[in-house]
Amino acid sequence: MSADQIKRLLDPGLSLLEDMKDEIQWYERAKKGIFYPVTDLESLGRTLVALRISSGLTQEELASKLGVTQPQVSRDENEEYHAITVERAQKILAVFGARLESKVIMTPPHQGETPLGNRKAA
Repeated sequence: MSADQIKRLLDPGLSLLEDMKDEIQWYERAKKGIFYPVTDLESLGRTLVALRISSGLTQEELASKLGVTQPQVSRDENEEYHAITVERAQKILAVFGARLESKVIMTPPHQGETPLGNRKAA
């Protein structure tokens, strides 16, 4: 086999190995309670999972505190909580004594556009 063929065969496995290393590092940080700031709503789900891990709660214990089933918590965590409501996120944060602070930062409008704050209500 040529070096190029060997590389093509090895690349998927090496990529998977790197992904696994990243996941292990994330898990180890979560266990220690080391969190990155949530800068967008899409990353909130991973933070909710990390909060559970760092607190030492099992999925079953969290489910009990939330009044849902363990399979529901498992599904939510597998989906990184992408389908939950704001109210549900607040309930989960409350279990851990945490809260979410947020702000909306607007970028300047493009030339010819009216800023959202200056638009008249219809």
